[in-house]
Amino acid sequence: FVWDIDFAEIFSGEMHGFDIVIGNPPYVRQEKVAPPLVPKGEVTNEMKTDYKDKLENSIRAHFDKRLPQRLDKKSDLYIYFYFHGLALLNPKGTFCFITSNSWLDVGYGKNLQEFLLESVHVKAIYDNSAKRSFSQADINTVIVVFSTPLKTRGDGLLNSARFVLFKKPFEDVITAENLIEIESVEDALNTDSYRIISVPQRKLLDEGWEYPDGISEEQKKASNFNIGKYTGNKWGGKYLRAPDIYWDIMQKNINLVPI
Repeated sequence: FVWDIDFAEIFSGEMHGFDIVIGNPPYVRQEKVAPPLVPKGEVTNEMKTDYKDKLENSIRAHFDKRLPQRLDKKSDLYIYFYFHGLALLNPKGTFCFITSNSWLDVGYGKNLQEFLLESVHVKAIYDNSAKRSFSQADINTVIVVFSTPLKTRGDGLLNSARFVLFKKPFEDVITAENLIEIESVEDALNTDSYRIISVPQRKLLDEGWEYPDGISEEQKKASNFNIGKYTGNKWGGKYLRAPDIYWDIMQKNINLVPI
């Protein structure tokens, strides 16, 4: 689509984008990301590189000042969908995707993580330890709910990201009552049905930030992330899939409330 033309009524006037973007983008591994209109047998490595450059340039047309690093060329295709989907929202929009959970822990996820922490409110990342969302798919998934990108880079650091692990199948725990309770948790909560960990986005950025050697703690605090770079954080392994005993040990730091 040329979105401004195909959906002119959405992107003109007072709307400035969609209220909701919801989707399940295709899972295509990075080595298979290629121009979709070129027959597979004719695709060259040069074509793949050029196509990935075009995808990134399209993203940077929307978010250039908010993307401090070049996107990792090893990114699977759905990573580009995240950025493009967020670009389609109006200022009060809501973003909801179900995708592979790999970006939470692998190296190429650092670009998306940094962008989300600095420029988006990560309202919730949902995982399920009891049942896969797609029984026929050979991937593990998460469901994410984000705000539209905020006005200024850094505004996201004023919010907290909520990580939610469901311990029972979705159909048994997704109720209005449970979702309202999940939304109200400001620190952490652990029940028989789900576990919620709410973490300040500034803390998450700091956990994945790498400073040059020789930088003191005082310099780190004063730098406001202008020295060094974000190298990524294992959100899935730490905040979603870690066993309860791990959070029992960390209770003093995050005020986990066992029920």
